[in-house]
Amino acid sequence: MKKQLCSLLTALALAVGLLPSAAHAAENAPSFADVPAAAWYADAVQYVADKALMSGTGNGSFSPNAPTTRAMLMTVLAMAACEDSGDEPFTPEHPELSGPSGGEDENESEVPDVSSLQVNIMVSNRTITATMEDNAATQDFLARLPLEVTLNDYNNTTEKIFYPSPALAIEGVTRGCAPIAGDITIYAPWGNVAIFCKNGSYSDTLIKIGRVDGNGIEMLSVPGDILVRFERR
Repeated sequence: MKKQLCSLLTALALAVGLLPSAAHAAENAPSFADVPAAAWYADAVQYVADKALMSGTGNGSFSPNAPTTRAMLMTVLAMAACEDSGDEPFTPEHPELSGPSGGEDENESEVPDVSSLQVNIMVSNRTITATMEDNAATQDFLARLPLEVTLNDYNNTTEKIFYPSPALAIEGVTRGCAPIAGDITIYAPWGNVAIFCKNGSYSDTLIKIGRVDGNGIEMLSVPGDILVRFERR
């Protein structure tokens, strides 16, 4: 079974020591281009980088949503255990093999693809789909899935909105768009996610993070609040 790398490294940091303080994190912000300083997992990335347990995937990237195999996990844990002992950690001969017989787990196909930008949105007993943008704000959002929220009706069903907690990381993400029905955006001043049910005017405070596929927006274009669940596809 594969797990998201950012979830793994958070658990690892908690297992082998305390995460760095907020002040330490601010002074030593991760240098990886794909790890926003405001991301919920940024402190854990900084921790494992400081401890030389992980060094990223090259070219200034950490790939926090990359899949992690059992062998990779065991290697990192061995390195953490040997950090203060002076011992040489055991390195698997074939770290790319994840299953007990050298292949993929039998239920591998049931695990969502953590590199995918496709999501399902469950509304009552119906499912619509959306395709997300490839930016830091989207990656922060995807890292929190599955997520169940209530979409509040705003401005006579012009938008359906909710407030992520904590707010999504938007530093360095391109702003400005003229939303059309189906666009999934972030309103930067308030930090809320806004799914447009009707066309809107251009705003330089809107950040587009995705779009509901096809005519799926019709499922959300009803008066009142709606309980929905976002999941990776």
